[in-house]
Amino acid sequence: MAFSPNQTEAATQAPYIRYVLMDALRGFALLGILWINIQVFADEINSVFNVQIAIQPFLTDYLSSRFSDDIIEGTMRGLFSILFGASAIIFLSEVKLASQGLLIVDRYYRRALLLIAFGIIHAYVLLWPYDVLFVYGIISMLLFPIRKMAPRYLFLLGIIVLMMGDWQLPDDSSAANQSMEVTQTMDEDESVEIYLPASQMNSNSDAVIEANSLQASSRTAGLVLPSYANWFQGNIDTVIYQHAEKLYKDYIFDVGGMMIIGIALLKTGVLLGSRSQLFYFLMMLLGYGLGYLVRDPVVYTQVASMLNYKDSMDESLLGYNLGRLIMSLGHIGLIACLLNIKWFAFLIHMLSAVGRLTLTNYIMQTVLCLLVFYVFSGYLFAWFTFIKVLYILFAICSIQIVCSLLWLKYFKFGPLEWLWRQLIYGKGSNSA
Repeated sequence: MAFSPNQTEAATQAPYIRYVLMDALRGFALLGILWINIQVFADEINSVFNVQIAIQPFLTDYLSSRFSDDIIEGTMRGLFSILFGASAIIFLSEVKLASQGLLIVDRYYRRALLLIAFGIIHAYVLLWPYDVLFVYGIISMLLFPIRKMAPRYLFLLGIIVLMMGDWQLPDDSSAANQSMEVTQTMDEDESVEIYLPASQMNSNSDAVIEANSLQASSRTAGLVLPSYANWFQGNIDTVIYQHAEKLYKDYIFDVGGMMIIGIALLKTGVLLGSRSQLFYFLMMLLGYGLGYLVRDPVVYTQVASMLNYKDSMDESLLGYNLGRLIMSLGHIGLIACLLNIKWFAFLIHMLSAVGRLTLTNYIMQTVLCLLVFYVFSGYLFAWFTFIKVLYILFAICSIQIVCSLLWLKYFKFGPLEWLWRQLIYGKGSNSA
Protein backbone atom coordinates (compact mmCIF):
# COMPACT_ATOMS: atom_id res chain seq x y z
CA MET A 1 0.00 0.00 0.00
CA ALA A 2 1.56 3.27 -1.10
CA PHE A 3 1.66 6.34 1.10
CA SER A 4 -0.75 9.01 -0.02
CA PRO A 5 -0.83 12.45 1.60
CA ASN A 6 -4.57 12.61 0.97
CA GLN A 7 -5.12 9.44 2.99
CA THR A 8 -3.32 10.95 5.98
CA GLU A 9 -4.52 14.52 5.71
CA ALA A 10 -6.08 14.50 9.17
CA ALA A 11 -2.94 13.04 10.70
CA THR A 12 -0.71 15.64 9.13
CA GLN A 13 -2.89 18.49 10.30
CA ALA A 14 -3.71 17.37 13.84
CA PRO A 15 -0.84 17.14 16.31
CA TYR A 16 -2.65 14.73 18.64
CA ILE A 17 -3.07 12.03 15.99
CA ARG A 18 -0.04 9.77 16.09
CA TYR A 19 1.43 6.97 14.03
CA VAL A 20 1.62 4.27 16.71
CA LEU A 21 4.16 2.10 14.88
CA MET A 22 6.52 5.02 14.34
CA ASP A 23 6.21 6.10 17.97
CA ALA A 24 6.91 2.56 19.20
CA LEU A 25 9.91 2.29 16.88
CA ARG A 26 11.28 5.59 18.19
CA GLY A 27 10.98 4.37 21.77
CA PHE A 28 12.61 1.05 20.87
CA ALA A 29 15.49 2.82 19.09
CA LEU A 30 15.98 5.34 21.90
CA LEU A 31 16.30 2.67 24.59
CA GLY A 32 18.58 0.65 22.32
CA ILE A 33 20.85 3.64 21.74
CA LEU A 34 21.34 3.90 25.51
CA TRP A 35 22.72 0.32 25.52
CA ILE A 36 25.67 1.58 23.47
CA ASN A 37 25.99 5.08 24.95
CA ILE A 38 26.06 3.93 28.56
CA GLN A 39 29.07 1.72 27.82
CA VAL A 40 30.84 4.79 26.39
CA PHE A 41 30.15 6.70 29.62
CA ALA A 42 31.48 3.79 31.68
CA ASP A 43 34.60 3.46 29.53
CA GLU A 44 35.33 7.18 29.82
CA ILE A 45 35.07 7.32 33.60
CA ASN A 46 37.19 4.20 33.94
CA SER A 47 39.86 5.87 31.80
CA VAL A 48 39.93 8.71 34.34
CA PHE A 49 40.58 6.34 37.24
CA ASN A 50 42.69 3.90 35.21
CA VAL A 51 40.30 1.08 36.09
CA GLN A 52 39.26 -1.75 33.80
CA ILE A 53 35.64 -2.82 34.07
CA ALA A 54 35.56 -6.36 35.44
CA ILE A 55 33.79 -8.57 32.91
CA GLN A 56 33.06 -12.27 32.92
CA PRO A 57 34.33 -13.88 29.68
CA PHE A 58 30.95 -15.44 28.85
CA LEU A 59 29.14 -12.14 29.25
CA THR A 60 31.82 -10.31 27.28
CA ASP A 61 31.35 -12.64 24.34
CA TYR A 62 27.59 -12.84 24.17
CA LEU A 63 26.30 -9.64 25.70
CA SER A 64 29.02 -7.23 24.62
CA SER A 65 30.42 -8.64 21.39
CA ARG A 66 27.64 -10.74 19.93
CA PHE A 67 24.56 -8.87 21.08
CA SER A 68 25.96 -5.33 21.05
CA ASP A 69 28.10 -5.48 17.93
CA ASP A 70 25.84 -7.61 15.73
CA ILE A 71 22.34 -6.53 16.75
CA ILE A 72 22.48 -3.19 18.59
CA GLU A 73 25.55 -1.21 17.47
CA GLY A 74 24.72 1.16 14.64
CA THR A 75 21.30 -0.36 13.98
CA MET A 76 19.45 1.73 16.56
CA ARG A 77 21.02 4.88 15.16
CA GLY A 78 20.07 3.62 11.71
CA LEU A 79 16.47 3.06 12.82
CA PHE A 80 16.44 6.53 14.38
CA SER A 81 17.64 8.03 11.08
CA ILE A 82 15.02 6.12 9.08
CA LEU A 83 12.26 7.46 11.31
CA PHE A 84 13.60 11.01 11.19
CA GLY A 85 13.59 10.97 7.39
CA ALA A 86 9.99 9.75 7.42
CA SER A 87 8.93 12.42 9.94
CA ALA A 88 10.48 15.13 7.77
CA ILE A 89 8.23 14.15 4.87
CA ILE A 90 5.18 13.98 7.12
CA PHE A 91 6.02 17.54 8.16
CA LEU A 92 6.37 18.50 4.48
CA SER A 93 3.23 16.72 3.27
CA GLU A 94 1.73 17.97 0.02
CA VAL A 95 -1.45 18.82 1.89
CA LYS A 96 0.45 21.26 4.08
CA LEU A 97 2.47 22.64 1.20
CA ALA A 98 -0.69 23.29 -0.81
CA SER A 99 -2.47 25.04 2.07
CA GLN A 100 0.43 26.86 3.74
CA GLY A 101 2.94 27.27 0.94
CA LEU A 102 6.17 29.01 1.86
CA LEU A 103 5.16 29.19 5.51
CA ILE A 104 5.55 25.44 6.02
CA VAL A 105 8.92 25.48 4.23
CA ASP A 106 10.05 28.28 6.53
CA ARG A 107 8.94 26.26 9.55
CA TYR A 108 10.67 23.14 8.23
CA TYR A 109 14.04 24.88 8.01
CA ARG A 110 13.46 26.59 11.34
CA ARG A 111 12.85 23.10 12.74
CA ALA A 112 16.20 21.94 11.37
CA LEU A 113 18.09 24.98 12.68
CA LEU A 114 16.61 24.51 16.14
CA LEU A 115 17.70 20.88 16.09
CA ILE A 116 21.22 22.06 15.33
CA ALA A 117 21.03 24.43 18.30
CA PHE A 118 19.83 21.62 20.60
CA GLY A 119 22.70 19.47 19.34
CA ILE A 120 25.29 22.14 20.10
CA ILE A 121 23.98 22.52 23.66
CA HIS A 122 23.88 18.74 24.07
CA ALA A 123 27.45 18.29 22.85
CA TYR A 124 29.16 21.28 24.47
CA VAL A 125 27.15 22.07 27.60
CA LEU A 126 26.04 18.54 28.52
CA LEU A 127 29.39 17.10 27.40
CA TRP A 128 28.07 14.37 25.07
CA PRO A 129 30.42 14.48 22.06
CA TYR A 130 28.56 11.83 20.04
CA ASP A 131 25.34 13.83 19.78
CA VAL A 132 23.16 13.11 16.71
CA LEU A 133 20.82 16.13 16.85
CA PHE A 134 23.35 18.44 15.19
CA VAL A 135 23.92 15.93 12.40
CA TYR A 136 20.18 15.36 11.89
CA GLY A 137 19.55 19.09 11.69
CA ILE A 138 22.23 19.57 9.03
CA ILE A 139 21.25 16.61 6.85
CA SER A 140 17.50 17.19 7.10
CA MET A 141 18.04 20.45 5.20
CA LEU A 142 18.98 18.37 2.16
CA LEU A 143 15.75 16.35 2.06
CA PHE A 144 13.37 18.97 0.72
CA PRO A 145 14.32 18.59 -2.97
CA ILE A 146 13.71 14.81 -2.97
CA ARG A 147 10.33 14.82 -1.21
CA LYS A 148 8.43 13.96 -4.43
CA MET A 149 10.67 11.13 -5.65
CA ALA A 150 9.05 7.75 -6.21
CA PRO A 151 9.81 5.10 -3.56
CA ARG A 152 11.83 2.85 -5.91
CA TYR A 153 14.15 5.73 -6.79
CA LEU A 154 14.45 6.70 -3.14
CA PHE A 155 15.46 3.14 -2.23
CA LEU A 156 18.05 3.13 -4.99
CA LEU A 157 19.41 6.54 -4.00
CA GLY A 158 19.53 5.56 -0.32
CA ILE A 159 21.45 2.35 -1.06
CA ILE A 160 23.95 4.23 -3.25
CA VAL A 161 24.52 6.85 -0.53
CA LEU A 162 25.04 4.14 2.10
CA MET A 163 27.52 2.32 -0.15
CA MET A 164 29.44 5.56 -0.62
CA GLY A 165 29.70 5.70 3.18
CA ASP A 166 31.16 2.19 3.24
CA TRP A 167 33.82 3.26 0.78
CA GLN A 168 34.75 6.07 3.17
CA LEU A 169 35.09 3.92 6.30
CA PRO A 170 38.58 2.42 5.73
CA ASP A 171 40.04 5.95 5.53
CA ASP A 172 38.62 6.92 8.93
CA SER A 173 41.46 6.28 11.35
CA SER A 174 41.24 9.33 13.56
CA ALA A 175 41.68 8.64 17.24
CA ALA A 176 38.98 11.19 17.95
CA ASN A 177 36.44 8.72 16.69
CA GLN A 178 37.27 6.22 19.42
CA SER A 179 36.80 8.22 22.61
CA MET A 180 37.16 11.69 24.02
CA GLU A 181 40.25 12.62 25.98
CA VAL A 182 39.77 13.67 29.57
CA THR A 183 42.07 15.35 32.06
CA GLN A 184 43.01 13.61 35.27
CA THR A 185 43.29 16.08 38.11
CA MET A 186 44.57 13.72 40.80
CA ASP A 187 47.85 14.47 42.50
CA GLU A 188 50.49 11.96 41.41
CA ASP A 189 51.50 11.26 45.01
CA GLU A 190 47.89 10.65 46.00
CA SER A 191 46.64 8.77 42.93
CA VAL A 192 45.00 5.38 43.21
CA GLU A 193 45.54 2.99 40.32
CA ILE A 194 43.63 -0.25 40.03
CA TYR A 195 44.33 -2.53 37.09
CA LEU A 196 42.82 -5.96 36.56
CA PRO A 197 44.71 -8.27 34.17
CA ALA A 198 42.74 -10.19 31.58
CA SER A 199 43.30 -13.44 33.50
CA GLN A 200 41.50 -11.97 36.52
CA MET A 201 38.50 -10.42 34.80
CA ASN A 202 35.88 -12.71 36.40
CA SER A 203 33.67 -10.47 38.54
CA ASN A 204 33.84 -13.01 41.40
CA SER A 205 37.66 -13.07 41.46
CA ASP A 206 39.74 -11.99 44.42
CA ALA A 207 41.16 -9.14 42.30
CA VAL A 208 37.71 -7.64 41.83
CA ILE A 209 36.88 -7.99 45.51
CA GLU A 210 40.17 -6.32 46.39
CA ALA A 211 39.51 -3.50 43.91
CA ASN A 212 36.10 -2.90 45.45
CA SER A 213 37.60 -2.86 48.92
CA LEU A 214 39.83 0.07 47.89
CA GLN A 215 36.78 2.21 47.12
CA ALA A 216 36.48 3.75 50.58
CA SER A 217 40.21 4.32 51.03
CA SER A 218 40.47 6.00 47.63
CA ARG A 219 38.17 8.80 48.76
CA THR A 220 40.53 9.68 51.58
CA ALA A 221 43.54 9.47 49.26
CA GLY A 222 42.64 12.72 47.56
CA LEU A 223 40.77 11.22 44.58
CA VAL A 224 39.18 14.12 42.72
CA LEU A 225 37.08 14.11 39.59
CA PRO A 226 38.11 16.43 36.79
CA SER A 227 36.32 19.75 37.01
CA TYR A 228 33.57 20.73 34.58
CA ALA A 229 36.07 23.04 32.84
CA ASN A 230 38.48 20.14 32.35
CA TRP A 231 35.72 17.87 31.06
CA PHE A 232 34.66 20.63 28.69
CA GLN A 233 38.21 21.13 27.44
CA GLY A 234 38.75 17.43 26.95
CA ASN A 235 35.46 17.19 25.07
CA ILE A 236 36.07 19.92 22.49
CA ASP A 237 38.36 18.07 20.09
CA THR A 238 35.97 15.13 19.77
CA VAL A 239 32.93 17.37 19.30
CA ILE A 240 34.66 19.36 16.57
CA TYR A 241 35.71 16.15 14.84
CA GLN A 242 32.16 14.74 15.05
CA HIS A 243 30.53 17.95 13.80
CA ALA A 244 33.04 18.62 11.03
CA GLU A 245 35.29 15.93 9.56
CA LYS A 246 33.19 12.91 10.52
CA LEU A 247 30.01 14.67 9.36
CA TYR A 248 31.36 14.99 5.82
CA LYS A 249 33.33 11.74 5.73
CA ASP A 250 30.75 9.46 7.31
CA TYR A 251 27.49 10.84 8.73
CA ILE A 252 26.30 12.47 5.53
CA PHE A 253 26.33 9.00 3.94
CA ASP A 254 25.31 6.98 7.00
CA VAL A 255 22.51 9.23 8.28
CA GLY A 256 21.61 10.67 4.87
CA GLY A 257 21.20 7.26 3.25
CA MET A 258 19.05 5.98 6.12
CA MET A 259 16.85 9.08 6.01
CA ILE A 260 16.26 8.66 2.29
CA ILE A 261 15.30 5.01 2.81
CA GLY A 262 13.01 6.14 5.63
CA ILE A 263 11.14 8.37 3.19
CA ALA A 264 10.74 5.40 0.84
CA LEU A 265 9.48 3.16 3.67
CA LEU A 266 6.93 5.81 4.60
CA LYS A 267 5.68 6.21 1.02
CA THR A 268 5.27 2.44 0.63
CA GLY A 269 3.29 2.27 3.87
CA VAL A 270 5.82 0.11 5.74
CA LEU A 271 6.30 2.62 8.56
CA LEU A 272 2.57 3.25 8.81
CA GLY A 273 1.81 -0.38 9.72
CA SER A 274 -0.34 -0.81 6.63
CA ARG A 275 1.35 -3.96 5.31
CA SER A 276 0.22 -7.48 6.18
CA GLN A 277 1.34 -9.38 9.26
CA LEU A 278 3.05 -11.91 6.96
CA PHE A 279 5.00 -9.08 5.31
CA TYR A 280 6.34 -7.84 8.64
CA PHE A 281 7.08 -11.38 9.84
CA LEU A 282 9.16 -12.10 6.74
CA MET A 283 10.79 -8.68 7.10
CA MET A 284 11.81 -9.58 10.66
CA LEU A 285 13.13 -13.03 9.72
CA LEU A 286 15.12 -11.80 6.72
CA GLY A 287 16.36 -8.71 8.54
CA TYR A 288 17.64 -10.56 11.59
CA GLY A 289 18.77 -13.69 9.77
CA LEU A 290 20.60 -12.02 6.90
CA GLY A 291 21.67 -9.10 9.09
CA TYR A 292 23.34 -11.39 11.60
CA LEU A 293 25.12 -13.36 8.89
CA VAL A 294 26.57 -10.29 7.18
CA ARG A 295 27.53 -8.51 10.43
CA ASP A 296 28.89 -11.30 12.62
CA PRO A 297 32.71 -11.26 12.64
CA VAL A 298 32.95 -15.06 12.96
CA VAL A 299 30.91 -15.55 9.79
CA TYR A 300 32.89 -12.83 8.07
CA THR A 301 36.21 -14.41 9.00
CA GLN A 302 35.17 -17.79 7.64
CA VAL A 303 33.85 -16.42 4.36
CA ALA A 304 36.68 -13.93 3.95
CA SER A 305 39.27 -16.67 4.39
CA MET A 306 37.63 -18.69 1.62
CA LEU A 307 37.34 -15.73 -0.74
CA ASN A 308 40.71 -14.19 0.21
CA TYR A 309 39.25 -10.86 1.29
CA LYS A 310 41.91 -8.38 2.37
CA ASP A 311 39.89 -5.42 3.66
CA SER A 312 37.27 -6.15 6.28
CA MET A 313 34.95 -3.19 5.59
CA ASP A 314 34.47 -3.22 9.36
CA GLU A 315 33.96 -6.99 9.35
CA SER A 316 30.70 -7.02 7.42
CA LEU A 317 30.18 -9.07 4.28
CA LEU A 318 28.05 -6.38 2.62
CA GLY A 319 29.76 -3.38 4.18
CA TYR A 320 29.10 -1.73 7.52
CA ASN A 321 26.21 0.52 6.50
CA LEU A 322 24.35 -2.01 4.37
CA GLY A 323 24.68 -4.57 7.15
CA ARG A 324 23.20 -2.05 9.60
CA LEU A 325 20.34 -1.31 7.23
CA ILE A 326 19.33 -4.97 6.96
CA MET A 327 19.35 -5.42 10.75
CA SER A 328 17.40 -2.15 11.16
CA LEU A 329 14.72 -3.49 8.83
CA GLY A 330 14.55 -6.54 11.09
CA HIS A 331 13.83 -4.24 14.03
CA ILE A 332 10.97 -2.63 12.09
CA GLY A 333 9.53 -6.05 11.27
CA LEU A 334 9.72 -7.14 14.91
CA ILE A 335 7.91 -4.12 16.37
CA ALA A 336 5.31 -4.19 13.58
CA CYS A 337 4.60 -7.86 14.36
CA LEU A 338 4.24 -7.15 18.08
CA LEU A 339 1.94 -4.22 17.31
CA ASN A 340 -0.81 -6.60 16.16
CA ILE A 341 -0.48 -9.13 19.01
CA LYS A 342 -2.69 -8.23 21.96
CA TRP A 343 -0.34 -9.86 24.49
CA PHE A 344 2.23 -7.19 23.66
CA ALA A 345 -0.20 -4.25 23.73
CA PHE A 346 1.23 -2.79 26.94
CA LEU A 347 4.80 -3.17 25.69
CA ILE A 348 3.88 -1.22 22.56
CA HIS A 349 2.12 1.34 24.74
CA MET A 350 5.28 1.80 26.84
CA LEU A 351 7.55 2.09 23.80
CA SER A 352 5.15 4.56 22.18
CA ALA A 353 5.16 6.75 25.29
CA VAL A 354 8.96 6.85 25.29
CA GLY A 355 8.91 7.54 21.54
CA ARG A 356 6.51 10.46 21.86
CA LEU A 357 9.00 12.12 24.20
CA THR A 358 12.01 11.28 22.05
CA LEU A 359 13.83 14.60 22.32
CA THR A 360 13.24 14.92 26.06
CA ASN A 361 14.24 11.32 26.75
CA TYR A 362 17.33 11.50 24.54
CA ILE A 363 18.66 14.54 26.41
CA MET A 364 17.57 13.09 29.76
CA GLN A 365 19.63 9.95 29.12
CA THR A 366 22.73 12.12 28.94
CA VAL A 367 21.78 14.04 32.11
CA LEU A 368 21.18 10.84 34.09
CA CYS A 369 24.42 9.26 32.85
CA LEU A 370 26.34 12.42 33.74
CA LEU A 371 24.96 12.23 37.28
CA VAL A 372 25.81 8.55 37.69
CA PHE A 373 29.17 8.36 35.97
CA TYR A 374 30.64 11.82 36.56
CA VAL A 375 28.98 13.40 39.60
CA PHE A 376 28.74 10.25 41.75
CA SER A 377 31.53 8.17 40.23
CA GLY A 378 34.01 9.27 42.90
CA TYR A 379 31.96 7.04 45.20
CA LEU A 380 31.10 4.32 42.69
CA PHE A 381 34.11 3.93 40.38
CA ALA A 382 35.32 0.58 41.79
CA TRP A 383 31.74 -0.71 41.61
CA PHE A 384 31.42 -0.43 37.81
CA THR A 385 31.52 -3.98 36.53
CA PHE A 386 29.99 -4.80 33.16
CA ILE A 387 26.88 -6.38 34.68
CA LYS A 388 26.41 -3.51 37.14
CA VAL A 389 26.57 -1.04 34.28
CA LEU A 390 23.69 -3.02 32.77
CA TYR A 391 21.80 -2.55 36.07
CA ILE A 392 22.18 1.20 35.59
CA LEU A 393 20.98 0.83 31.99
CA PHE A 394 17.82 -1.00 33.03
CA ALA A 395 17.21 1.48 35.85
CA ILE A 396 17.41 4.47 33.48
CA CYS A 397 15.16 2.72 30.93
CA SER A 398 12.62 1.98 33.67
CA ILE A 399 12.70 5.58 34.88
CA GLN A 400 12.13 6.87 31.36
CA ILE A 401 9.26 4.48 30.69
CA VAL A 402 7.46 5.34 33.94
CA CYS A 403 8.04 9.09 33.60
CA SER A 404 6.89 9.08 29.96
CA LEU A 405 3.67 7.22 30.81
CA LEU A 406 2.91 9.55 33.72
CA TRP A 407 3.76 12.71 31.79
CA LEU A 408 1.49 11.84 28.87
CA LYS A 409 -1.45 11.29 31.22
CA TYR A 410 -1.46 15.04 31.85
CA PHE A 411 0.32 16.66 28.91
CA LYS A 412 0.17 16.31 25.15
CA PHE A 413 3.88 16.95 24.52
CA GLY A 414 7.13 16.40 26.38
CA PRO A 415 8.82 19.48 27.87
CA LEU A 416 11.51 19.77 25.18
CA GLU A 417 9.05 18.80 22.45
CA TRP A 418 6.78 21.59 23.67
CA LEU A 419 9.68 24.07 23.64
CA TRP A 420 10.71 22.94 20.15
CA ARG A 421 7.18 23.45 18.84
CA GLN A 422 6.85 26.87 20.46
CA LEU A 423 10.05 28.00 18.79
CA ILE A 424 8.89 26.62 15.43
CA TYR A 425 5.29 27.80 15.41
CA GLY A 426 5.21 30.63 17.91
CA LYS A 427 3.60 30.96 21.31
CA GLY A 428 0.20 29.35 21.68
CA SER A 429 0.25 27.65 18.29
CA ASN A 430 -1.36 24.20 17.96
CA SER A 431 -0.41 23.64 14.35
CA ALA A 432 0.95 20.24 13.38
